[in-house]
Amino acid sequence: MDSVAAPVYSMKRRALLALLAVIALAVVIILPMLVPEPMVDTSAQLVPDKINKITPSRAAELSEFRRQSQDLLAQTLMAKKQLLAQNVAQWGALAFDDSMEFITRGDELYNQGRFEQALEAYESALASIRSLLARGQEVLANAKISSIDAIEKASGKDDILRAKKASVLANAIAPEDPDVGIIMNRVASLETVIGALASANEKTKADEFAQAIDILEQALTLDPRHLRTATLLQETREKLLQQQFQKRMSQAVKAIDQKDFEDAENYLEQASNLAVDTLAVSQLRDLLQAQKAQWRIDTTLDTAIEYEQKEDWATAVANYDDILLTDPNLSDIAIMRLKAAARASLDRSIKAIIQDPLSLASEEKFDSAKNTLSDINKISNPGVILLEQRQQLAKIIAQIKVPVPVTFQSDRQTEVTLFRVSRLGRFQSTTVSLRPGRYTVAGERPGFRDVRIDFTVLPGTESRPLLVECLEKI
Repeated sequence: MDSVAAPVYSMKRRALLALLAVIALAVVIILPMLVPEPMVDTSAQLVPDKINKITPSRAAELSEFRRQSQDLLAQTLMAKKQLLAQNVAQWGALAFDDSMEFITRGDELYNQGRFEQALEAYESALASIRSLLARGQEVLANAKISSIDAIEKASGKDDILRAKKASVLANAIAPEDPDVGIIMNRVASLETVIGALASANEKTKADEFAQAIDILEQALTLDPRHLRTATLLQETREKLLQQQFQKRMSQAVKAIDQKDFEDAENYLEQASNLAVDTLAVSQLRDLLQAQKAQWRIDTTLDTAIEYEQKEDWATAVANYDDILLTDPNLSDIAIMRLKAAARASLDRSIKAIIQDPLSLASEEKFDSAKNTLSDINKISNPGVILLEQRQQLAKIIAQIKVPVPVTFQSDRQTEVTLFRVSRLGRFQSTTVSLRPGRYTVAGERPGFRDVRIDFTVLPGTESRPLLVECLEKI
């Protein structure tokens, strides 16, 4: 019994091991072929007489190709999705169709279990799609450049259409791109901006720069990136500055011509603040200073001559001095000053004698007065005032030596003395002839306080009586 059972058990064991081997082989070869894609038509490729020829290593290799194909297909489909999101049909339809053919071919090979060939097809598809993605970025970049170029150069409807076409393409490829959004907004305002540029040009031609600036500033608000508008705005502002500068300079020149130097200074200051042409301002300011100096000289000279005509020689000299302070090299003015100074000196001498004729009591001053009178007589055009002064001086000179009778009265008890003349003694009334001059008379009487009287004898006048008597007891 045991001897029979042992061979049977051994045979069953061998059969079980053979079955397990067949199952393992089936797992290695058949199971990898079961995928979510359409089932592989093994009947077309793997006939029963060839199954036995696939080695475990080849089966593993095929499994790896299959896995790689699936991974590569996933990447390819993801890239395809990106292309579709970029509206590839608008800019790369033919190339995209070619890429899709690679995918279709790969799917066919995959379904046939030809994983290595399918992998190559998917690789070609992915390479084509990636190339197309790169091309899409180039198309996007070019569309951006074309849009901006059209925006900046736009001058009519054709340019606007070109800008719109390029911006639409850029927006189709990358609608979320911030730069594309900016371009779309710029294109939307492009027609208004172009109209503003044309209007600003018309205003500029009419030299209405302020109005042109307002228009350009509004246009730049619509499209702050529009370089042509910004450039034109800057140029127009410079033209407005130049216009304002020229206006202020012209006003300054006119004010200088009209001798309105204060206004000229103000206009020049305004022109200088515009900082357009500092050299021109400096040169005109030099001219202004020269004109002011010349005007001051001319005005002061006229004033000096007026004072000469009025025979106010001292004031005339002061005016000549003011002129020479401005320009010491004016020889004509220096000569005129010398003449006026001589007349001023003569005038002072005459006035001093007229104001104090008694000074001529001195022989020296008397001789000087006669010389002064001689100098007056030598002047060809003496003037009204000098003629009157000459008459007064001649009269003083003529009378200063003529004695004037002076009467003194007393009480016959007072001893009277006329200093530097004589002792008059006691009297009731006496008359003494005295040359014009200043005198002192004194009275003395025992028991009484002395008296002293200073008096002046003027030439050509009658002196009133002088009472000399001592009345205050001691």
